[in-house]
Order: sequence, then structure tokens, then C-alpha cells
Amino acid sequence: MRLPLLDESDRSTVDVETVKGMVDRYLERGFTYFDTAHRYHDEASEPAARKALTERYPLTDCRPTAKYGTLGLFRANQIPEITPIIVEKAGLNVACGAIGIGEITSIPTAPAIADAYYRYDGKFRTSLPLEGTPYSRK
Repeated sequence: MRLPLLDESDRSTVDVETVKGMVDRYLERGFTYFDTAHRYHDEASEPAARKALTERYPLTDCRPTAKYGTLGLFRANQIPEITPIIVEKAGLNVACGAIGIGEITSIPTAPAIADAYYRYDGKFRTSLPLEGTPYSRK
């Protein structure tokens, strides 16, 4: 994921406060997988992830483990209404054509996972959490 920057001309100036908000929203929606690498953002991605995630949430085997109610995050009925707008680009054969633009509701991860399941079992899923997968509610 491209992280927000304080200075668009310097890829190492990650806006950690905005990343913290992105991490909070991501966790609120039940996601726990984070991907980063040393070389992203001129080696600033992992320190930003550490500040936004591991310094703020307990982890076990690299996964957040705190009970939801102890995190001080919004409950589902408290989250402001969000209208995701998915923009598709013709000829793009990844993430069902969705392109991430930095807002957590429009990153291509969910469409990519939905597409992978569609290719696997032929079921077209259009809502989250994805039904009939490990992501679905129990």
C-alpha cells in the first residue's frame, strides 16, 4: 500500500498520524493482515508500521490479539457512514480492475480476495465480510 506522505517529493516522510488512523479503521473492520517491507518508502514503511501498529496494539505471531472492546475504537454502530467508490480501469487484470487510492475502503485488497474466491469456486461475492470464506462471520 502507498502510505500517505508529509512531503510528496520525499517518499521517506510517511505521515504516521494518518497511518495510525488507517490502521484503526482497518482493525475496526476485522482485518488483521498487514504487509510491509524494509525497502518500501525508502525504508520508512516498517518504522511507520511499528509506530502505527505494534507500539499501539498487542500482537501474537504478528497478529493483533487485543479484545476489541479494550482498544477504544468505534463500535460498528458508531462508525461514520462511508461511501466507497470503486473505480475500474479497463485492461487492468488485477483486483477486479479496482485501483487503490489511499482510502482504506477503496484499496484493491477486498476485490482481489473476492476475485480469487470467484476463480476458485465460481461464486460472485459483492459484500463484506465475504460469505462462505474464513472471513465470513461465524
